[in-house]
Amino acid sequence: MNYLECLKIGFGSHIAIREKRPGVAKLLVALFHEDGDMVDIFLEMRGGDMIRVSDHGLSLMRLSYQYDIDTENKERIFRQILSENRVSEESGNLYLDVPCQSLYPPVLQFGQAIAKVCSMSL
Repeated sequence: MNYLECLKIGFGSHIAIREKRPGVAKLLVALFHEDGDMVDIFLEMRGGDMIRVSDHGLSLMRLSYQYDIDTENKERIFRQILSENRVSEESGNLYLDVPCQSLYPPVLQFGQAIAKVCSMSL
């Protein structure tokens, strides 16, 4: 079973995947920001049966329009949100590496982490 089949089992027919470039696909699923924009989630094949669920840096860019992580306390809160959701960060890109077979729960978890990060200004 490939990762698309795994996701369709979890999300039913409420999912679509659009290839952005070879090896990178954008997940179109009903996860939205407070303003109604869809959460940007990308899937990248890694080695073996691993997939990287990421935002390609778009969440922190979105947050930066209204809020800066410019103090130790804000950085601590940001790192705590990532840690609690097992999300990693590299050069602004938030990501989660998961096995293909268990992709559905981590996608939801990642969406929730993105929502928390983008709500830091509140």
